[in-house]
Amino acid sequence: MNEINFLIGLSVYVFLLVMMLVSAKNARFQYWPPPSKNSWQYHSLWWSLRLLAACIVGLIYMENSSINIPYWLRFYLAMPGFFITFSLAIVAGMQLGWANTHGVAEKFVTSGFYKYSRNPQYVFYSASFLLLGLWAASLKALVLLLLLSFGWLRLPFHEEKWLESKYGNAYLTYKKNVPRYLG
Repeated sequence: MNEINFLIGLSVYVFLLVMMLVSAKNARFQYWPPPSKNSWQYHSLWWSLRLLAACIVGLIYMENSSINIPYWLRFYLAMPGFFITFSLAIVAGMQLGWANTHGVAEKFVTSGFYKYSRNPQYVFYSASFLLLGLWAASLKALVLLLLLSFGWLRLPFHEEKWLESKYGNAYLTYKKNVPRYLG
């Protein structure tokens, strides 16, 4: 069952990666951000991410502690770090708003965490994925979480042209003054 969970999760990740690559190479095909909330891109993206999350949760449950990671690292660093970074990602998402977080242009946000990073959710979620993988100590879950973290940090490259087209000079000025991740 662990292998099936892992293969499904890996297949979902590859599907999302292919969609992003096709979107990057073909200007007429937009996967992320999706063209609209009612598009097949929107639904396939969010259902794919739910399926990937379910596979990861299943692997964490079935393979918890299957690799040897020191107790102190798992429970004194990774566990609290996961809760902190995941909570910060949720706060950043609330600052941006539900629609904006899901790829539907609602309003341009430059306050809160967005004053310091153009993509604080991606930064916090990526860190939380890595910390969750260390805390769970499941090799297969860790691999999927590493891939997911890498993918999350690639998403801003797909968003920037879209943001420029939606918000124009306001976004270009913001882009010039605020770093993509941290800095």
